[in-house]
Amino acid sequence: MRRVIGRFSQAAGACFLGLLVGCAGRHGPPAGFTGFAGRVPEGLEARLSAGAETDPVAIHAACGRGVKQIPNARTVVAMAGKCKREPHAFKGLAPRAKVDGLHRVSIDLKKHRDLMVPPDMAGTGPFHLVESQGAFYVLTEANFAKVFGPVLKASDVLGYVGVYYGLFRNPFGEIVTKDNASEKRWGGNRRSPALTEVTQAPGGFRVRLVVYQVVHREMFYAEELGVGWDGTVKVIGQPKVLMDFGGGIVF
Repeated sequence: MRRVIGRFSQAAGACFLGLLVGCAGRHGPPAGFTGFAGRVPEGLEARLSAGAETDPVAIHAACGRGVKQIPNARTVVAMAGKCKREPHAFKGLAPRAKVDGLHRVSIDLKKHRDLMVPPDMAGTGPFHLVESQGAFYVLTEANFAKVFGPVLKASDVLGYVGVYYGLFRNPFGEIVTKDNASEKRWGGNRRSPALTEVTQAPGGFRVRLVVYQVVHREMFYAEELGVGWDGTVKVIGQPKVLMDFGGGIVF
């Protein structure tokens, strides 16, 4: 379980920042705190050189990874010059900061079907970029918090965490909530043993995610996250398998 999720995290190319707990002992954000909501975000990291927006090697380099550190480097290098950039929007989550756009970079399969790669191949994307003041930045975990934070209400947590989790933890996991728990898509007739829970905590929120996964191995598992008012996310402990059904989909 640890190996599978760690691999997905690596594929997303996360540049992790720890949870900021600036108001320990409080169960509400500091008075007047708005993060970068409505403003141009400052201090974005992983800036790309002009013209490198569709170069996967340059995208990895912007996150501090040389070619030797890129998973499946040979395939990633072969993708250079064969990717496309498209405007992108995340379902149910819009930027709160003032940015010029969001973009998704992936192989242009209409032109390069010979480069079709398995969707779980680490390092090959898709990659997500933020456009701000004429420059492009990789959507790292730190940049995600600045663009989509702050997270000030419990009702906003699941929408925020749902997108975060798919980008940086497990793109094949489906978060189980009270709204979808009765659906029959969990392996056709699986019943989840628990539901995702959100509680307030000092500095933000604590989330116990319940996730259904069918890629590599079919299971329900739980994972705890801390979400700060500013949108930074911290993984707490290790995932815990709740129900294991054995072999899943392998690409």
